[in-house]
Amino acid sequence: MKPHNAYKTCWNCPAAIFKGNVDFRACGQSMEDIKSIEEGQIVIECNRRPELGHFEPSITFEQCPEWIPSPYGLMLRDMRVMILGIDGYLGWTLALKLGKLGFRVSGIDNFLRRDCVMEKGAHTIVPIERMTERLHSAREILGININFRRIDLKDRNQVREFMEEVRPESIVHYAEIPSAPYSMVDCSHAIRTQENNVLGTLGLLFIIKDVVP
Repeated sequence: MKPHNAYKTCWNCPAAIFKGNVDFRACGQSMEDIKSIEEGQIVIECNRRPELGHFEPSITFEQCPEWIPSPYGLMLRDMRVMILGIDGYLGWTLALKLGKLGFRVSGIDNFLRRDCVMEKGAHTIVPIERMTERLHSAREILGININFRRIDLKDRNQVREFMEEVRPESIVHYAEIPSAPYSMVDCSHAIRTQENNVLGTLGLLFIIKDVVP
């Protein structure tokens, strides 16, 4: 049985660099509203296989040597994944899972979730070690080296510098305040949540556009 993504092509690959006139439809536009694309108009380059030069994005994952088998279908070999909010309960477990699968994992966090818990005098059901201990355990027990930086999502300069250094091929965004009750404690908490979640994510989108579109 073939992997579920065996027939996906360069259109779905994060290593693809699109060239030429790529016309993506706006939301709600019908195909009839879009002029047909001339043959050969859309070509790509590959970040991982520059020797291919310019070519049509028709190579399937199954045909490409950069895509290798995994228990979850074909995966991009040594894929660079950046997890924003890596210290959270979703971010950290994902980092460990991807690391074990062979992904090159990096991540940022400003420990805001820990600060929120302390501020309200709450406690976690399961004790959470400091990030230094987490990184050490991941390395010693699982053999995973995670590239971590303490960065606030709203600090666009630092986020940009780290993204330019890592050049992630996939980004997982968990760096938002997830607690609705926390966001409604009072006006200052509501504003803090909006600044982090809305403005932080807006800045992130522009950084992605500039650095790793």
